Amino acid sequence: MEPDRRTLRTPLATGFWREFNEWEERVAVARRQKRIGDILLLTEEISNPLCKEDAVAQAGLALRELGRHELALQEYRKGLAVNSKHVEFRREEAVILNRMGRVDEAIIKLERLLVDEPSDTRSTGCLGRIYTSIWKKCWIGIDDIEERRQAAFDAYQWVIKSIDTYLRGFHFDLNVHEPGIKALNMSCLLLELADRFDHADDPDPDIRRIRHLLPELQSTLGLTLKASAAAGAPDYWTYASLAEWHLVRGDSVRTVVRAYRKSLSYARKNLFHLRSSLKQLKLFCDLGLHEEASKTAEAILLNEIDRIEAVDADHREREYPLPQTAVLAFLFTGHRLDRKNSEARRFPADLEQEVRRQIDMSLDRGNADWNDHGFVSGAACGGDIIFIETCLDRGMRVHVHMPCTDADFISEQVAHGGDQWIARFYAIRNNPKVNMYYQQERVGRAREGVDPCDRNARWTLYSSLVLGIEKLRLIALWDGKSATADDEDGRYVGAMVAHAQRMGCILDHLDITKLEYLFAAHETVDAHDRHARLKIDDRVELLRKVSLFSSLHHVDLTQIALVTEERQYEDEALLASIGEQGDELFIIAQGEVSVRVPGEDGPDRTIACRCAGDYVGEMAIVHDEIRTASLVANGDVLILALSQVNFRKILRDRPETGFAVTRTLADRLIEASRFDPGEPATSSAPALAPAPQVQAAL
Repeated sequence: MEPDRRTLRTPLATGFWREFNEWEERVAVARRQKRIGDILLLTEEISNPLCKEDAVAQAGLALRELGRHELALQEYRKGLAVNSKHVEFRREEAVILNRMGRVDEAIIKLERLLVDEPSDTRSTGCLGRIYTSIWKKCWIGIDDIEERRQAAFDAYQWVIKSIDTYLRGFHFDLNVHEPGIKALNMSCLLLELADRFDHADDPDPDIRRIRHLLPELQSTLGLTLKASAAAGAPDYWTYASLAEWHLVRGDSVRTVVRAYRKSLSYARKNLFHLRSSLKQLKLFCDLGLHEEASKTAEAILLNEIDRIEAVDADHREREYPLPQTAVLAFLFTGHRLDRKNSEARRFPADLEQEVRRQIDMSLDRGNADWNDHGFVSGAACGGDIIFIETCLDRGMRVHVHMPCTDADFISEQVAHGGDQWIARFYAIRNNPKVNMYYQQERVGRAREGVDPCDRNARWTLYSSLVLGIEKLRLIALWDGKSATADDEDGRYVGAMVAHAQRMGCILDHLDITKLEYLFAAHETVDAHDRHARLKIDDRVELLRKVSLFSSLHHVDLTQIALVTEERQYEDEALLASIGEQGDELFIIAQGEVSVRVPGEDGPDRTIACRCAGDYVGEMAIVHDEIRTASLVANGDVLILALSQVNFRKILRDRPETGFAVTRTLADRLIEASRFDPGEPATSSAPALAPAPQVQAAL
C-alpha cells in the first residue's frame, strides 16, 4: 500500500506540506466566504506534485458547492490530465456533468468507473442519485396529488434501479452511511406507493424482494448510525442520516424534529449540505408521505437556510455577489494616464472626458444597472479610476483588488497624475459602495519571481467569474498592440484581454488610439452645430441601430455622424422630388416619411412608409440616379442627411468602412430583386426591403 504522503518526514516534503497547510487554511476561509477568485488563484499556484492532487480535489469541491459547476469541471479535468486514473476526479467529473444536465455522459462515466473500482461506494451513491432524479422527473410536474402518486408508482423501475445501486455501495462498506440511508428512504417510498397501487394478490417480484430486505436494512443502518454518533467524532451527515432514519421508521414528529435540529448544529453554515438534505426530504413532502413529520422537518431546514442566507446577504453588501444572483459583472482593464516624460503618447490628460464618455457608453451597451457589479485590478490614475467613478455614478458596487498597500500603490501608479488623482483615489477608497481587497491579506504574498501586478490581474479576473462567464463583460481601454518588454502597462492590459477571451468572455474593446480623434470630433461638432437637437453621441447611437451601419466600429460610426447634416421638416414637407437626381441618403431620427408616386388618374399614392430608425435614398450615395418617387414628411420629421460627396470621402479615407456599407447595400439589392416591380411594398414585406420601383425612388 502506498504510504500517506503527508507522513513523509524529509525536509523537502515537510516544507511542501507546511506550504499546503497554509494554502488549505486560506481556501477554507475563501470557501466559507464564497470567494471564488481566491480559490481559483490559490489552486492555480500549487505546482508541487505532492500536494497538487489534494489542492485540485478541495478546490473542485468548493466550486461545486458554490454552484460554479463549469469552473469545478475545469479543475477536475486539470487533475485528470495529471492522473487519469484518479478515482475522486473521475467521480466528481460525472457528478458535475449530471448537475449541468449532461445525464447520459455522467451515467456512462460512473458505470465505467465502477467497472474499474467496484468497491467505490461514493460512485454507487452518485449513480443512485441520478436514477432517483430520472424517476422524479416522471411525476414532479403533476398538480393532483393522487395522479402524482400514481405516476410515481408507474415509474417504479427507476426506484428499484436506484435502490439496488445504493445497496451495492452499502454492502461494500457498512460504515459509509449515505448509500444505506438513501436505499432505506427509496425503499420506504416504493413500498408506501406499492401499498396503494400494486396488485396485492400478485405483487411485482422486485417489490416483494425489497419488502423482504427492508427490516434488516433498517436495523443494520440504525446500529451503524448510532455507533458513529457515539464514537465522539460525528459529522453533519451522521446526524442528518439519523434524522431521516427516524422519519422513515414512522417515529413521532417530536423525535424527528429533535433529530433534524441536532443535525443543524453540525452543518456549519454549509448550504450545500442543507439543500441536499432538503432535496431528499422533499420527496416525501411532494408525495404526501409521512406528511406531518416531513413538512415540519422541511420547515426547519428552510428556516435555517433563510437564516444563513440573511447573514450572507448582510455580508455580501461588503463582499462579492452571491453565485447565481440575477445581476451582471463588468470587468475593466485599461491604460494608465501617460507619465510626463513618457515617449509613448497613449493616454494624455486631455482625453479624460472622452474616455469617461466611452466607458459610460460601454456600460450602456451592457445594460449596466445600479444592482450590477464592477471589478477592477487596482485603482490607477487613468482608466481604472474613471471606470470606478462611472460605475459609482450609476449606483453600482465596485470590487477593487489591490496588489500592494495603498501607500506603495499610490507612489507607483497614481502620484504621477498629480494631487487631484490622489484625492480621487482616497475618495474611492472611502466610498461605501467600493470594496477594496488586498492581495497579501486575502491570498498571501506573491512567490519569488511572480509579478504581484500580473497576479493581481488574474485574481481580479477569477473573482469576476462569481456570476458565471456568461454574465461577465470585459471593457478594455487598450491600444490593441502586443506589449513590448519595457511596456509594463500594455503587458498587463494585453494579458488580461487574452486570458479573458480564452475563457469565452464578451469583450468590448475601446481602442484608445482612436479616442483622440473622437475627442477632436466632439469639439468640431459642438462648435459647428451648437443648436442641433442630436449631439454626436445621439447620432452615433442612431446609426448603430440602422442595419446599413450596424456592423461598423464606434469610430467609423462617429466619422459618418460627423459629416451628416441634421434637418427638420413639418407635415407634408417635401424631402426629395420625383424626377430629380438623388445625391443624399436620409436616416430618419424621429417621425415618418412616405414614399409617393403619381396616381394613374388622381392624387399621388403612397407605396411605402419609413419610420424612425429606417433609412431612405441609399442608392443615391453610391451612384447618380434619377428619383422615381417623392419623399414626403408625415407629421414632424427629424432626419440626418449623408451626401454622396461626404460618403465617397469616407470611402477614400477608410476603405474598410466603405466595404462594410457596400456589402450591406448589395444584400439589400438582392433582397429587393425578389419583389414584383408592379407590387407596392406592404407591411408583410421584410423591413427595409422595398420593391425595385421603390428602391429606385429611394
